[in-house]
This record gives sequence, C-alpha cells and structure tokens, in this order.
Amino acid sequence: MNDAIAKLTGWITKLTDFLISLVVLGIIVGILLTILSVSSQV
Repeated sequence: MNDAIAKLTGWITKLTDFLISLVVLGIIVGILLTILSVSSQV
C-alpha cells in the first residue's frame, strides 16, 4: 500500500514539475512575442 502511495506521489510531483515548466515556457514565449511585436511596430 505504501509503495502505491509513493508511486502516486512521485507521479504527482513529476506532473506538477511538468506543468510548472510548461507555464514558465509559456510566459517566456509570451514575453518574447510581445517584445518582437513591439519592436516590429516601432
């Protein structure tokens, strides 16, 4: 039983890390796109 809980916790941790990195990537891409579009308008 404890083994299953440990596996589940590990999966949740990996999933959370993955989601966080996705969000960070999205923010970075958004900032880059904003900078590019602003610089192209000038």
